[in-house]
Amino acid sequence: MKGTANEKSRERDDVLEELFRHATARERPNREDERAIRESLHGEWQSLVQGRGSQRKRRWLAVAASLAIALVTGTILLRPQAPAVAGIQVATVDVLNGSAWVRKAESESLTALALASVLETGHQISTSHGAGLSTRWRSGIVMRLDQNSRIRIDSPGSIELLSGRVYIDTDGADSAAAKLVLSTPAGSIQHIGSRYMVAVKLGTTSVSVRDGQVRLGDSETADVGERVVVNASGERRREIIPIYGDAWQWTESLATPFLSDDRTLAEFFTWLERESGRRVTYETTAAERRAGETILRGEIDLDPMEALALVMQTTDLAYGMVDGEIIISKETER
Repeated sequence: MKGTANEKSRERDDVLEELFRHATARERPNREDERAIRESLHGEWQSLVQGRGSQRKRRWLAVAASLAIALVTGTILLRPQAPAVAGIQVATVDVLNGSAWVRKAESESLTALALASVLETGHQISTSHGAGLSTRWRSGIVMRLDQNSRIRIDSPGSIELLSGRVYIDTDGADSAAAKLVLSTPAGSIQHIGSRYMVAVKLGTTSVSVRDGQVRLGDSETADVGERVVVNASGERRREIIPIYGDAWQWTESLATPFLSDDRTLAEFFTWLERESGRRVTYETTAAERRAGETILRGEIDLDPMEALALVMQTTDLAYGMVDGEIIISKETER
């Protein structure tokens, strides 16, 4: 009988040896978890020792303690961790007036933006009072944020306007820009080769179109010179608006400077039209020809209308304005 007991004991030892031989080392649990486990097992240990005094149970309890610690350690190690999501670079900061901030995904802290800062998916961008910024996307699209505005970049083709105003210019953008979707409380907004402004304030969304066409939701569209306003209850109204003037002035202050070296005055007028919303016309063919022959020098880092006044002082051309139209003429013709 004794031999049989010893043989069975050796078999159990062999099994345990084989079990632990395949076990891999793990990190220890934290001190609080380990202390709780040991205290619990110690109580069981004392109960068993005092009640029966069984060497066999003490040995199995010691094994159980080891396995319990290993199990808890494994549980701690296998506890799901939030994966670090790498953001996709989508844009850089081109123009910055005042203070603007970025909050990265899964972070509560804010980081100040600077010129050439890179924006990624998952970023939430905000501007302070009196500030604004212009961003250039990899697709070529330009997006500007007014003061007191917040957006979140959900994907390379999806932005959510949380509050404030944004201006989007698709001139020079490739086909990827056509996939850009702007999410608002009034639904999604997509552009069709356009320049437009969207504002969100107290649950009311407004969409103003300067050029091209904008689609709201699945079917409704807004054309040049139109504004669609949708309040928090879903009521809609459509208005006729000018595509220049006070409502758009904030976007002009964030225009990318016109690099004029070896470029013509006519090219400057094209930039002026796009940034100001005002149409440039020539009073005579001689004035138009002169604009195409005049070469400019230097960088013009001014708002579009301020730049116009400065540039015209260096030429023999003159200009006048009638409503939203800028008329160019030769001084001798005036």
